[in-house]
Amino acid sequence: MAGTPETFIKERMSKYSRYLFKTSMFGENMAVFCGASGNKFLFTNEKKYVISWWPRSVEKVMFSPETLENFVPEDYITIRRAIVEFLKLEALQHFIPIMDSMAKEHLETNWLFMSITDRNYVAILADPFAQIKDAGLMSLPINIPGTSFNRAFKAGKVIHQKLLEVIQQRKKENRE
Repeated sequence: MAGTPETFIKERMSKYSRYLFKTSMFGENMAVFCGASGNKFLFTNEKKYVISWWPRSVEKVMFSPETLENFVPEDYITIRRAIVEFLKLEALQHFIPIMDSMAKEHLETNWLFMSITDRNYVAILADPFAQIKDAGLMSLPINIPGTSFNRAFKAGKVIHQKLLEVIQQRKKENRE
């Protein structure tokens, strides 16, 4: 069943309810709303009956501890509203051709991450990103050596450290 969320959802919908069921995913208990009516309920009742959040495993891998300390529930709402606006049909029809041409242009001109021109440095960053994507972004948050989450957690630390080095170097260059 790994890698097939559709199967997971369909099995539980048939076992419990095609509208709503309770389950545990990513080490978190949650209610899963299904179908258009469930989505409508979620999107029209933000802060009234439901609150958006990220699973702890995603937060630990994707955000630095400093970011998490300052993150408030309203930030989730702002992010989700921006994504909803961006994914409306009219916006997609407008932005997809622009994004496509921009992506092609960047790829054709050997675009590198954060304007880093040293290909070896980019290669150093590629492995930790792959670890996060492949190993454990959506794994159970069990931080024990050898687990997928542990590999993703370590990779997140490497990425944070390398990006901080780039930022510090650029700040130093700007001061000179």
